[in-house]
Amino acid sequence: MALVAVGAAWFARLGERDVQGPFKIVDGDSLEAASQRYRLKGIDAPEYTQTCRKNGADWPCGREAARHLRRLVDAGSTVCSGGEVDKFGRLLVVCHAGDVQVNRQMVLQGWAVSFGAYEAEERLARRNESGLWAGEFERPREWRELHGRVVEEQGASLLDSLVNRGRLWLQSVSGWLVRERL
Repeated sequence: MALVAVGAAWFARLGERDVQGPFKIVDGDSLEAASQRYRLKGIDAPEYTQTCRKNGADWPCGREAARHLRRLVDAGSTVCSGGEVDKFGRLLVVCHAGDVQVNRQMVLQGWAVSFGAYEAEERLARRNESGLWAGEFERPREWRELHGRVVEEQGASLLDSLVNRGRLWLQSVSGWLVRERL
């Protein structure tokens, strides 16, 4: 049983890939480097065009979330790593800017919500009324259901998605071959 667990962990790491900036910020949970898009794993931030309400007025919370991600990424030498690809062909990544885990900080500071991880950080942000929690907002997933997906996601054809997935797979396999010197 232990051998199977070790083998599964090894194969899981086989697909892992590290990416270093500089990154362009697309929105509060998406980055781009060298024309490849990356999605922060375990979080969901407002879409760039999404608005929220605070003190009875609309405010551009999607732009604000992107601005906070930019600050975190620009704060240090950012390295992102991941092995899964989403349905749009984006590598799902966890990013570190120096000692700061970016995904966690976005939720902790209230600029993203938990999406499969960081539940404790979301509870703390909500309790402290940080970021989005200082006003009223629709969760990004609900907002997308009501307002439609972002143009970049609608424009991603099946072929584009398959090409991106194939390119990421080839890059991860070639990286593994280099590491293993095969």
